[in-house]
Order: sequence, then C-alpha cells, then structure tokens
Amino acid sequence: MEIRLESLNNSAYDVREEVDDDHVEEIAESLEADGQWNPIIVRPDENGSYDVIAGHTRYRAAERLGWDSLEATVKDLDDTDAEELALKTNLKREPMSKIAEGKVINDILDEHDMTQQELAEQLGKSKKWVSDRVKVALDLEPEVKGLVEEGELSYTLARVVRQVEADRQLEFAKRLIEQSVTNETKATQVRRRFENDTIHTVGYEGREFGEFVELLDEAGVEILVDVRASGDSTYKPAFGADMLAQRLPEHGIDYRHEPELGVHRMIRNPYKDGAVGHDCFESWYDWWLDTEADIDLTELADELVETGTPALMCIEHSPEPTDDQEIYCHRHHLAERLRSVEDDGRRVFPNRSDL
Repeated sequence: MEIRLESLNNSAYDVREEVDDDHVEEIAESLEADGQWNPIIVRPDENGSYDVIAGHTRYRAAERLGWDSLEATVKDLDDTDAEELALKTNLKREPMSKIAEGKVINDILDEHDMTQQELAEQLGKSKKWVSDRVKVALDLEPEVKGLVEEGELSYTLARVVRQVEADRQLEFAKRLIEQSVTNETKATQVRRRFENDTIHTVGYEGREFGEFVELLDEAGVEILVDVRASGDSTYKPAFGADMLAQRLPEHGIDYRHEPELGVHRMIRNPYKDGAVGHDCFESWYDWWLDTEADIDLTELADELVETGTPALMCIEHSPEPTDDQEIYCHRHHLAERLRSVEDDGRRVFPNRSDL
C-alpha cells in the first residue's frame, strides 16, 4: 500500500533518541539508486493517518529526497504490540546502544505494567538481557552513560559501575579505563578495592559486647583485626581472643588476631605510667614494626582491602588522648602506618574512621 508522507506520523514509535545523519544519507542514496526494496510498517491511528512502527530512517531518507510517498505494510496493533515491534525491528537493524535499549524497555514495562519475564519472552530474549539493560539505563550517572555511548566504557563494565554509589560512579569508571580493565571479573575485584577505602579503629574499654557488635555492624565492618599482644582479657572475658573468634562470625564478622602488631608489656606499662613519653613510645613502635615484627604492613593492607572492611581493635576506648584517657592507643599509629601504604600510586586506605 502506497501512503503519502504527509499521512505518516514518524515520531510515535521512534525508539531512537538521536538521529544518525550519516545513516539517513546512506539510506537516501540507496533509495535513490535502487528504489524502495522493503515496505515500512505502520498502523492506522484514530485520525485516519498512520503511525510508523518500523522504517523511521527510510521515512527521513524519503523526506530528504523529496518523495511524496512510501510503500507500507499496514498492521492492526495495540499500543503494547506496536512498541514491542518497534523495538524488535530496531534491534535487528542498525544496533542501538545498550542504554537506549534500556530506556525503551523500561518505558514499555512502566506504561503497560509488564514483567521483565513477559517482555523478554515477547522479544525473544532472556530475562537477564532485559534486566541488565534496564538497570544500566536507570542506575548510571549521566557522565558514565556518556562514556558508554562514546565507547570508552564497555556495557559489561558499566554493569559493574552501576553497583557503585552514584556520586562515585564516574571516579570508578575512569579508574577502570585508566587501568585498562576489560572483563567483569577484574572489574569486580577493582570495585572491591575501590569501595573498601576506609580503615576503622575501635576499642572495647567501657563497652559491653552487644554494644560493641552493634557499633561494628553500623560501620559495615566485615573483619575485626585484634592488634593486642595478648588475646587474654581477664576483666572482660567476652573480649578474649577465643570468645571473639567464636562469637563474631555469628554476627557476620570475621576475626583475625595479629599479636605481632601489639605492644609488649615492657614498653606498654612504662608508657601508661608516664615513665616513657609519647614520642619515645611512637619511635619504639615504628622500630618494632620495621625491624622486629614478623609481619609486612604492605601485605597486610593488601589482604585487608581484598578481604573486607577492616577495624583495628585494642583495649583503650579512644585511639587518642581524651579527658578520661591520658595516652594514645598504639592502634592510632598503626592505622596511620597502614594508611600510608600505596598501590599503583594510590593509598590503599585513604580514609580512617574511629568508632
């Protein structure tokens, strides 16, 4: 059926947000040289005109050539079927970006109260195919969507980026590009390191076990690193190493005791009594970490950033002197040493939080 261009509505089911002018020109040249090989697909509207379902680029090419009409196949379709057919035909022809596909899919789901499974079946795709595109279209920040549209960030990596908090997506996306990450597995590893950027410190003095666990849970701590020289706790048995190793996993928190990071009684007691000044105490601890302790801080930092959000635990309530506490806890200095560890020129733990 030949239909005049003036009777065609080319915008109703045009799923592409941007017009590829070069592609329109290519189709115009083909139409001019060989004529129209395939009819466009339309459906009648209530005003006696026709909505273009498939063939939007051919319509623009014909318009550019000054043609009066196009050959069309008329189908009697409801809104849902029309939108699905428009998407199907566009998917089969010049590829749409994954984000553009996601926007159209989401519009269909919202407008027609369909499930992702129902639409997937209609399109002949998997539910995951539909779900992935919707999530990327909805969750990515505009700047990151731009990187995907420009081909700098693959759709596969974008699926990992969307899992990062919105205000950090662009930073993370640029890091993936900078590190030449190409697969989802590696991107997920980089994401874990990227998000695990804070080292916490915590003391149990003056706290009950339930309050202590709640504090860790609120901070998202996944592994507690006990940095006491001894795991014994005579006055607070709930905080003994054996009890912590048994009870913390029940709350989803791993436990790790590193006595080599603790302070020997021979230096701790004089420091607490004021016989050894803080500068001397700090110098001794540096010496201990660098020459005597059988532990590598760079390796420890690397292990912790891969394992989960860490917290360094010792006895003192606060890592620094307060009105009720005259001394520093050595975890203060240890946290700063771990924060100085770098990987590829970046600090492994740029942030610190004292609980």
